[in-house]
Amino acid sequence: MKLRLRENSLRLRLNRSEVLGLINIGELEEGVSFGPSPASRLTFRVRIVTEGSPLTASLEGARITVELAAATARAWAEDITVGLYSETDGGLKIAVEKDFRCLELRPHEDETDAYDHPGEIIPCPV
Repeated sequence: MKLRLRENSLRLRLNRSEVLGLINIGELEEGVSFGPSPASRLTFRVRIVTEGSPLTASLEGARITVELAAATARAWAEDITVGLYSETDGGLKIAVEKDFRCLELRPHEDETDAYDHPGEIIPCPV
């Protein structure tokens, strides 16, 4: 799972296995350590909830939590929709997206579990 924070926006990108895991388990969590102390760890998670808004985000201590309504998450996982988007009353823009392979080769990144990039698909001539 990739986390991107920019200005007043938060974006999570999930590869195929992560989307499947989210649907089957109901939650994914990762983190980044800024030092040896547990207090220096930023965690971010996405989880499915049975009730509530289709897409929300919250911050408690050093944990970012994005919540997806169950029906919204399942529909997104099963179709070709790229992402889910929302904006909070405070103006935070939230995006949860499928992670596509990059169009340019990046030898330092393993993209074997990424979704096919729409730009890679070459239409069949009629």
